[in-house]
Amino acid sequence: EVSFGVAEYKSKVGFHVDLGLKLAFDDQISLYTGLRYRHLQLELDSYTEGDVNSLPKYIVDLNASGIEVSVTLAKSFGSNK
Repeated sequence: EVSFGVAEYKSKVGFHVDLGLKLAFDDQISLYTGLRYRHLQLELDSYTEGDVNSLPKYIVDLNASGIEVSVTLAKSFGSNK
């Protein structure tokens, strides 16, 4: 069995921006689209197998940024009147 220890990270900077759009085809069918940009920076807080400073920089400071795209097709059942 191989163990690399447990690493705990704390947040340095983080935010996200959402943009959404709803397209209604008729009273019952809609298409929801979304785009999210997420920017997260994390910093190693503790490491069970040794000193934090003994690890490479790419493990100590993490960048978990990215883009998410979502598409949802929704159908309503019943009367909305």
